[in-house]
Amino acid sequence: MCQGYIQDYILSDEPIEMSGRYDFCYSRNGQLTLFVNRMLNRDAGTYEEVASNPFGVASRRLN
Repeated sequence: MCQGYIQDYILSDEPIEMSGRYDFCYSRNGQLTLFVNRMLNRDAGTYEEVASNPFGVASRRLN
């Protein structure tokens, strides 16, 4: 998990638009969860989140 302000979610090098099948939710402790509704074969790939805070930018990739 990247801590800070999420700037982008990326799937296989393409930005994910937060609408329709994609949504996210923050928990009380600040964790962010990405939800994929009605998952399809095209949702397979490498997911990346990019976050920023006053100290810089960080990213994390998940397969």
